[in-house]
Amino acid sequence: MSMTKCPICDAPLVWEDKEIKKGIYARVQVCKKCQEHYIDLKEHERVYREYYSKAFKSGNSIAVIIPKKVADEAGIRVGTSFKINVKDGKIIIEAVA
Repeated sequence: MSMTKCPICDAPLVWEDKEIKKGIYARVQVCKKCQEHYIDLKEHERVYREYYSKAFKSGNSIAVIIPKKVADEAGIRVGTSFKINVKDGKIIIEAVA
């Protein structure tokens, strides 16, 4: 459900495509006066389906599915080789040419 006015300052809201987290984009309503932004439940669910994945067991390994939209944005295709490292507790995956 979309709103027409900001619940904080009562200014009109406008629709924008915003990067809500590094590399994750969503259609949100933005208040031009106080700069708050709001995402509706339908858009939140779409973003979650497109950008988030869960690890699962595959043989003796743990596997992760890369969502198609993320793979497309990164230029990843079937057969792409990767180099995997861990730095500061984060997994770094780099495509290898």
